[in-house]
Amino acid sequence: MNFRKATLGDFRALNTLLFESQRMHANALPELFSISRTVIPYPDYQTMIHGSNFHILVAEEYGKLIGYSITELTATSSGIGRSSSRAAYMYYLGVDTSHQKSGIGRKLFEEVKKWAIQNKARTIHLNVWSFNQNAVAFYNRLGMKEIGKLMSYELH
Repeated sequence: MNFRKATLGDFRALNTLLFESQRMHANALPELFSISRTVIPYPDYQTMIHGSNFHILVAEEYGKLIGYSITELTATSSGIGRSSSRAAYMYYLGVDTSHQKSGIGRKLFEEVKKWAIQNKARTIHLNVWSFNQNAVAFYNRLGMKEIGKLMSYELH
């Protein structure tokens, strides 16, 4: 197994993997997520690949992508009662369903941690939806802690 930075040539394979997660989210929360085969449009993907604040890592086995993480280095601004700092925001971390529970997700997270430390981030943040209890348990096992809750009120 090989872990490497994604390239423009990984666009289709990465979107295929992202689609698995997108479909699960759209089924659980159709008011927030749509089912689309192209989760990240190509122009956005190009910007991420070429941007210095993004880190797209893929796990590859026998030439096939089986895992990914997409993280952005962000600056949290100071505000009323908040201090400013650098954070790594992990938008996606996923492993092909046939390869889950084999340590690939943990290894991807460890690589994100190394990148975040090298880039002087103080924390890694991510959003995980309450319905996705497998992901919540996974991130808890990695040592992540809940720091807030996103609340919603349906108007219609």
